Amino acid sequence: MKILVTDIETNGLLDTVSKFHCAYTHDRVTGEWIGYRPDDFAAYVKAIEMKAAEGYLIAFHNGIGYDWRALKILKKKHPGLIWP
Repeated sequence: MKILVTDIETNGLLDTVSKFHCAYTHDRVTGEWIGYRPDDFAAYVKAIEMKAAEGYLIAFHNGIGYDWRALKILKKKHPGLIWP
């Protein structure tokens, strides 16, 4: 099974989140770790979307409770990024 493990850090809880601080991904197939800084938000989103399109399971640290919803909020602030 292809798995990409990821975690994000932001500036607040869901009711106040407005900034992406950083993220890391770990590809469990290749062993590759990639870090993303605040200016890399679009690259991070595109990277996880690409892995999902390649059939990877995307495993967030707190995906259901926070990460997925926070990313949806943050993506609205970045033109050209559309969340399914």
